[in-house]
Amino acid sequence: MNRRKTLQVCAGLGAIGFTPLMAAGQPNTASDALSDFAKRWAVAIDYTLKVFEAMPEEHLGYKPTPEVMSFGKHFTHIGWGNALYTKGLTGQDIPKEPEELTKANIQAYFTQTTKDFTTAMNAQTPETLFSMDHHFKAQDYWKDHSHLDMLWRGYMHTTHHRAQAIVYLRLKGVEPPGFLF
Repeated sequence: MNRRKTLQVCAGLGAIGFTPLMAAGQPNTASDALSDFAKRWAVAIDYTLKVFEAMPEEHLGYKPTPEVMSFGKHFTHIGWGNALYTKGLTGQDIPKEPEELTKANIQAYFTQTTKDFTTAMNAQTPETLFSMDHHFKAQDYWKDHSHLDMLWRGYMHTTHHRAQAIVYLRLKGVEPPGFLF
């Protein structure tokens, strides 16, 4: 079954894309699932900021190997990813990442791009969730992606880079904040 057909089937079954969130006592409509997703997103962003804040400013440029992003760069990259998915959902331009990676610049960029993504997420409705009518629809890679895909990609991208940053904290001997979920 191709991706488009799969998503159409999912839409017909009523927000099946949120199945992991729909255990007993959990949301059972697309609207409930969106609300639950928003709560989980807010916790994920709060935790991501706590991970960022744990690293002393003098170690923002830390890279365990030359080929990887620095600790600070992970957070501007998360912000860039949030801005990319926001662009897909709204058409809003992607702001340029800060050149000087100070704690204040990184946090400001991350916070603004995350706020924009959150606004785009909150504008979703059960009717738009499975829509593939977005600002990337003309690009082959994105043509079979729904609004829901972009929300999940933002969440997963944030989680992926936050996890890498936690490893950097441990390599520098910094105790990461306790996990929030």
